[in-house]
Amino acid sequence: MYALIYQNNHTAEREVISVHASRKDSERNLAKRQKELNKDEWECSTRIVWTDKPVQPGDIVGNKESLVWR
Repeated sequence: MYALIYQNNHTAEREVISVHASRKDSERNLAKRQKELNKDEWECSTRIVWTDKPVQPGDIVGNKESLVWR
């Protein structure tokens, strides 16, 4: 599953913003978030990750539980 996460640069933990079944859905939602925040990808600290662990918005995902895709 793909998840949009907020990545805090001070810790290895990431907060799940939303969960998606496909890469295309996650890309679409990342673009929507960037537009809402009026920021580029690196400015909004939001990334797409792949995780095998079932997650929900609000969950915290560590480095060992996810693989950064974008």
